[in-house]
Amino acid sequence: FSLQGPDAPEAALQQEHEGLVHFLAGDFTDAELAFRRAHDTLLRSGKHTRFDARIMRICNNMAIAQCRKGPSRF
Repeated sequence: FSLQGPDAPEAALQQEHEGLVHFLAGDFTDAELAFRRAHDTLLRSGKHTRFDARIMRICNNMAIAQCRKGPSRF
């Protein structure tokens, strides 16, 4: 990840890209997890708020991955 540590905003970019790779491969469960890690990393960094454009983009990607994954079984 980043030379600044695993909670640096740069690490979130790597995690987001990982999510996009999984998404494009059709692995929506892993995509959602990678997007969640990116989201959490950005919030822990303290440099972004919940309504930052980057956070909102990741949340949007996470939601799309959830929709593509479909409902869980009962």
